[in-house]
This record gives sequence, structure tokens and C-alpha cells, in this order.
Amino acid sequence: MISLQMIIVAHFMSYLTKALKMDFASAGILLSITLLGGMVGRIVLAWVSDYVYNGNRRTPLQVTVWMTAGLTIAISYIGFTLPFWLLTAFCFSLGFFAIGWFSLFIVLIAEKADDRFIGLTVSIALTLNQFAIVLAPIWFGLLVDWLRSYTLAFSAVACFIACGGIWLKKERVPSFLNKNVTK
Repeated sequence: MISLQMIIVAHFMSYLTKALKMDFASAGILLSITLLGGMVGRIVLAWVSDYVYNGNRRTPLQVTVWMTAGLTIAISYIGFTLPFWLLTAFCFSLGFFAIGWFSLFIVLIAEKADDRFIGLTVSIALTLNQFAIVLAPIWFGLLVDWLRSYTLAFSAVACFIACGGIWLKKERVPSFLNKNVTK
């Protein structure tokens, strides 16, 4: 998920201008709308997790992952045919889920960790995120160059995100980090 977040920041305007043949001003507006959606998503998804799901982080995070994968596919395949107002709604939704997920992730990691290892667990998760932050835009750019297609590159990203959704469903936490293990 953090990979897509960085890909959006690094490549979304290129996608909009090169693949969708949009002018820079319109592409900039859509990037801003996407980032605004992410800001709103970080608050609303946390609220939903607290009040609608009674503190359950995993279910709303799973919904977020699946919505992100679906929206990534949708924008890359049907973005060409959408009127600007609908593309704006799609971009807001993509940002809402693809960027808004992060607060749920951090809280889930902290809550699933053994009380003795919360700092270590969150630090490891954030360190792994840093690798994706650095490598994902490079990998995506190379993929676009090799495949000569943003659609296929976004599809590959959506597949990786879907794999994350499957992994999240299984919820495998190393035993030394899991607070449910008897001490």
C-alpha cells in the first residue's frame, strides 16, 4: 500500500498527461484531489474503525486494501473513457483508500504487538515501509518503460496490493511480537 502511495506522488501526473493526454493543470488538480482524498481518508477510516467497527482495525483495513486494488485497476483501465468530473471522484476515492490506510495500519501494528515490543514492532513496520517508499517509484517507472504501458504497470501494483489483502486476512504475526502468547 505504501508503494502505491509513493507511485501516486511520483508518477500519477505522468500517467494523466501521457496516457490520458491531459494538460498539466488538469493533471495537477487531479493529483491534488487524490492527496486531499488521502487526508480525509486518514481521519474518516480511523473514525469508522473506532465507531462503526468498535475498535476492529483489521476489517476496515482489509476493505481499504480491496477498494484500493479495485480503484487502481478501474482508473488504469477505464480512466480513458471517464468525464473529468467522474475521474475527479475516482481520484478522490483512490486517495481516500490508497493514502488513507496508513493510520489504520499503524494502530493495528501497535495493538497486535506484545506490550513489551510495541516500539520495536512499529519501528520494524516503518523500516519495511521505507524500503517500499524508496524502491516502488523506481520499480514502477522501470515497469512502465519495459511494458510501455501504465495500465499493465498499475495492474501489477494492484496484484501486489491484493496479495497484501490476502496476507492480512491470514494475519500471521511472529510469536515473539504477538501479545496473545502466554508469557
